[in-house]
This record gives sequence, C-alpha cells and structure tokens, in this order.
Amino acid sequence: MFLFEYSCVIYVRSLYAGRPLTDWSLISAVFATCPMVWSLFVLNGMSLVWTTWVLHTQVVAISKGRLRAYQSYRTRSWLSSRQRLVNVVRFFLDESPHLHDEVSSP
Repeated sequence: MFLFEYSCVIYVRSLYAGRPLTDWSLISAVFATCPMVWSLFVLNGMSLVWTTWVLHTQVVAISKGRLRAYQSYRTRSWLSSRQRLVNVVRFFLDESPHLHDEVSSP
C-alpha cells in the first residue's frame, strides 16, 4: 500500500515536474487528466487507514488474551504493559496467551 502511494506521487511528480506538489491547481489538473490514478490514490489511502485500525484492534485484543471473543465495549486492562507484550509475543510464537484480562460486564 505504501509502495503504491509512493509510486503515485512519483508519477505525478514526473508528469508535472516544474510545479510543487502542494499547489491546489496541480491537484485539480491531476484530477482532470488522470482520474483513475487520483481515485486509486484516494481509495488506497482510505484502505491504508482502515487496515491500520484493524491491525491495532487485533493486537490490542491479542495482548489482552482475548483470542476467541471480542468485546465491543471499552474496558480498562488489568494487565501491565509487560504482560500484554508477553501475550503478543507468545501469540506470534504460536503459543497460548500467558495471562488473560478479566472480562467484566459493562
């Protein structure tokens, strides 16, 4: 994803070599002349944000030892930062979590 975003910037820079990338008229020119590149750049950027959010929530759930269920409500973790890190490392080593976060009802 990062590579595609970078290649789009390089492509636009090669098309409009003399103009700065922060020029608003450049953005409208790219939108008018290369709508496919522009739309893929924007959609890929939104996908990058979504992917980052999903990975964050997965790592947080793994760190709390919740491998089979996901609680949508926010609870404060009873595990320390070190215990949560151990859970993530054990997950990537294909082992069961060291400690589980206590699940309480909201």
